[in-house]
Amino acid sequence: MFHSLRFNPSSGDVLNQVISSEPPAAIDDDQIAVTAEEWEAWREYRVESGKLVKLDSATVSAQRISAFLADASATLEAKVDAVAAAWGYKDGATLASWATSAVKAWAADAKAFVAWRDAVWTAYLAAAAKIQSGKSDLPASAADLLATLPAAPAKPGA
Repeated sequence: MFHSLRFNPSSGDVLNQVISSEPPAAIDDDQIAVTAEEWEAWREYRVESGKLVKLDSATVSAQRISAFLADASATLEAKVDAVAAAWGYKDGATLASWATSAVKAWAADAKAFVAWRDAVWTAYLAAAAKIQSGKSDLPASAADLLATLPAAPAKPGA
């Protein structure tokens, strides 16, 4: 995986954007492309007063946790939408909107989905809080964290 790095002079941060699994053919003049391993090394530094400064371990740890949870949250949201799509709906928000439908089958789908969605997000937020507080270790991947959450139910009537 290759990343594009761009320096933000106002904050001193090095901004990251995942750009591809292959080296990019071209990037903007104010960017550089680095491998995932190089990005991990860059994450431990910040530019202050024009100089590259290594961050303390607590800051690096907080940044890693924040980045991990942002990725896990996006992955979970995609999973929620994928379950809705597998049930024949556009996305999770659309499926949830049918909860008060006069069509009993659609209302049943929505109610079962919303119950699961609420349970899975409640479990995710509890796990995230434990990670942020240091009571749980950072999982190896977002997929590992999501594997600990409630499984999606079968579509009612399926």
